Amino acid sequence: MLTISHRKSSDALERSCLRHFCAVYESLYEGQVGNVISYVKSVSDEGQFLSPCESIAELLIKAHVTYQTHDRDTNHSLVQRIEEFLVDSTDLYILGRYMESGLLSTTTKVSHEHRMDQLKKFIDNARMANQGLRHLNKLENAQLGNLITQYADYLYIGPTGELDLESSQSHLKSWSPLDGANPSTIEKIIASYHHRMHARILKDHGKWQDAREQFIVYLNLYAEEGAQEEGWASGDLVQCLLELHQTDKAEEILMKYLGFRHNDRQPEEISQSRENDTTYLEMLLGECYLCQDKYLKAEQVMLRYQKKLQGYSRLHFSERFRHFFSLTILARCYHLSGKFRDGLSYWTEAWSYCANELNVGKQLGKWGEATIFPTIIQLSMLDCNYELGNLPEILDQRIQSEKMIKGSIMYWVPGLATYWLTWVKDKLITQEERMAPLH
Repeated sequence: MLTISHRKSSDALERSCLRHFCAVYESLYEGQVGNVISYVKSVSDEGQFLSPCESIAELLIKAHVTYQTHDRDTNHSLVQRIEEFLVDSTDLYILGRYMESGLLSTTTKVSHEHRMDQLKKFIDNARMANQGLRHLNKLENAQLGNLITQYADYLYIGPTGELDLESSQSHLKSWSPLDGANPSTIEKIIASYHHRMHARILKDHGKWQDAREQFIVYLNLYAEEGAQEEGWASGDLVQCLLELHQTDKAEEILMKYLGFRHNDRQPEEISQSRENDTTYLEMLLGECYLCQDKYLKAEQVMLRYQKKLQGYSRLHFSERFRHFFSLTILARCYHLSGKFRDGLSYWTEAWSYCANELNVGKQLGKWGEATIFPTIIQLSMLDCNYELGNLPEILDQRIQSEKMIKGSIMYWVPGLATYWLTWVKDKLITQEERMAPLH
């Protein structure tokens, strides 16, 4: 079992070690790792709280987190060096920081699942130590909270790709600041991350009311005004409100947080802004108007939104997804207002965009013809075709499409795979019932 000591000082590199750093650097640069370890261990700690090995390792951890490269071999090598310096360490904060640096590295030498197994063991050992003769201090507790939140993030999708709400929630509920009335600065930062993660996990599992409450806590107590995290959380809150049919409240939230981002900007600046959280909120404004049956407003907002995205030189994947989603908002606007020919045109465009712009590269296979979003589009096109008199026989195609959708609910996408899917499936069944007497 891991033995853990008290954190005895700040996380600053002891000044007495600085004069040895040139020798350490030269040995590392020349690949003489064994000589480095032997040399540093031979250095007297001169009464310092951290051992020289821990101090050098801490500096390497900071350098790795701040300056890590995209070279997998280099990242893997640096993580190995850190581990060698910490082989005799029992300090929870430094060992926790090492675990974090390993998680952040991009390497093919150690799988993500293996890192997660290591993280789970570390968390369990830290909890056991805390239940023994000693107790964590606030710095150690904050580091543990950070690792627990990362592990919960891993679990919320699950090792097999299936949503695992119970396990992720269990870990999140196991951590809190040591003194809730007087948390340390770093505990406050971790608590902020913790609350937002918990809210997002609840939302992505369709627990709309619970997620709504968690997002409100986060926005009221932790979020920094104007920060991207605030924008993302407010957008996620809007999605919960739309799912709960609280559309007026959703619009109020959107106006508030878009106001923070649009104030003191000229219209031209707003049309060119590319902040990720702002474009997320702008997209949700169209969805909100759609849910309020304000089809003209939704159409105007989305056409303006598409023009904005088309003005970017090259779309990132999240921006391409939002362009795709804007196509579905426009398709639903026309569909719901009885303009089935226009609706069919936009559904067809969304289908094509999904295949050609989303189902590519690392996303290949996740947006293919048999996946949930193209299948929802197919059901929507069936209904438009029925209304246009183009496809009187819809039963077999509907059943086939619903088989592909079964068990593939996607709560993270606003409305499309929840209330819209429910609406279009129910409408197609009604169409079939009306057609039955004709056969």
